[in-house]
Order: sequence, then structure tokens, then C-alpha cells
Amino acid sequence: MALLWHLAGYTASGDKLDELHEQIQDMFDEFPDFPYAMLEGGDGSALPYFEWLDTELAQRAVDEGGYDLIQIDGNGTDQMDALVVYRRDTNDIIQAAALMGVTIGRPLTYYRGIEAMVGKRPG
Repeated sequence: MALLWHLAGYTASGDKLDELHEQIQDMFDEFPDFPYAMLEGGDGSALPYFEWLDTELAQRAVDEGGYDLIQIDGNGTDQMDALVVYRRDTNDIIQAAALMGVTIGRPLTYYRGIEAMVGKRPG
């Protein structure tokens, strides 16, 4: 319970990107609003948002290597549960979670993989 209580301030959860973003935004003193304009007219891909978010998080806590967003596997639901962690700890957290049977990954990596697969579909 103590671990969950400690992580609560770094956890964001939502079924829509803008909901998730609001919670991430609340973790920082100053953080940009959700970039609605950037996503307007797009193909519905979440990749541009996660690329933008990755840049924003990397610019914070620079002395610590920046922040990263990792996602806990939602087991097929629309709900996205994510943690903001130090970038330097990302791989260790993913490996430790795997040892406990929990799947955690970077949404940016996931969406880049989806985009790569979509781009390779036969026309």
C-alpha cells in the first residue's frame, strides 16, 4: 500500500488523451495545455501527441535526465494507466514490472510501432 500511495502523485489515468494530459499537467507547476490544434485534421493517430509529450517531459528535471511516460498494460480496455518517471529509470522499471508479471511500456514506442506497421501494409 505504501508503494501505491507514493506513486499516486505520478500516476495518470483516462480513456481519452486530453483527460490523461490534464492529469500529467497537474503534476507540474507549469505545463502546456493539451495541443488540440496540433491534432486537428490528422489521421486520428496518437503518435504526434506522444512525440510532443516526450519532448515536453524530457525538458523537465534535466539534471535527473528528464521525465518519461510509461504505460501499464490495460488488458484490452480503453483505459490508459500511466506513470511519469525519471527517464534514467524507465528500463529498470519495465524490467522489474516484467519480473512481477506486469506489462509496462512506453506509449511513444508502441505508437511508433503501430505507425511502422500501418506504413508497411500492402496497398
